[in-house]
Amino acid sequence: MKNIVLAIGAVAIGTSAFGQTLMGGKLGLNYTLISTMVDPEPDEAPDQGSGIGFHIGGYVQLAISEHVGVRPEVMYSIRGFQEDRISTTSYTGPFGTTITDRSESKNRTAYNYLEVPLLLSFQPNKKFGIQVGPGFGLLMSGRVKRSGSNTNTVTDGNSSTVTTSDFDETISGSDVTDGLRKLEVGAVVGMIYETASGVHFGLRYSRGLNTINEDPSFGDATVKSYTNLIQFSLGFSFIKAD
Repeated sequence: MKNIVLAIGAVAIGTSAFGQTLMGGKLGLNYTLISTMVDPEPDEAPDQGSGIGFHIGGYVQLAISEHVGVRPEVMYSIRGFQEDRISTTSYTGPFGTTITDRSESKNRTAYNYLEVPLLLSFQPNKKFGIQVGPGFGLLMSGRVKRSGSNTNTVTDGNSSTVTTSDFDETISGSDVTDGLRKLEVGAVVGMIYETASGVHFGLRYSRGLNTINEDPSFGDATVKSYTNLIQFSLGFSFIKAD
């Protein structure tokens, strides 16, 4: 037992001799943009969903040299999207009656992820650092809130009958996440600025390397959607060991 304690102490001393070990927490905003590619390319470009969310988590940075460290992080991250949809369908009945259905909705979607970036941190000085490495995102749950109205117009000759109904509903569970990939693998690059007090500001970009949708086939077309995630964070290193 004594030998094990001495060995752990020697490793800790050896690590701190090359640089500084950090531990802390962070929180901030997410901006998510979904880029979609369709083959063959359609006449109209597909919607590129986007929105604001937030993240909160913690990190440990272990120094392996004076200017290089290994930085694993764990974060709870909400990726939000908002989109307005308007759809209109019209058809003529057997007696010349024209029926038009129009739907207007505002959809607010939130996907909850457990994000685990495993980064290398390059610090040319004590204040500024660059971080690169892989990132993994585990999709835990999702929720969609839909609100809007449906308008049904029946036209018979010169007269029209209009019926409008409003809706406000929340959808969650497998109805939201069905068909989505549960594990996302991405490439991460970012920068950080840390003050002498331990407060730091970070800006990071993550690009998903695998598609969000599990099955890219959509009829005769191939649809591939990827995540682009920009994160701005504010953090504090509450443990510093030289």
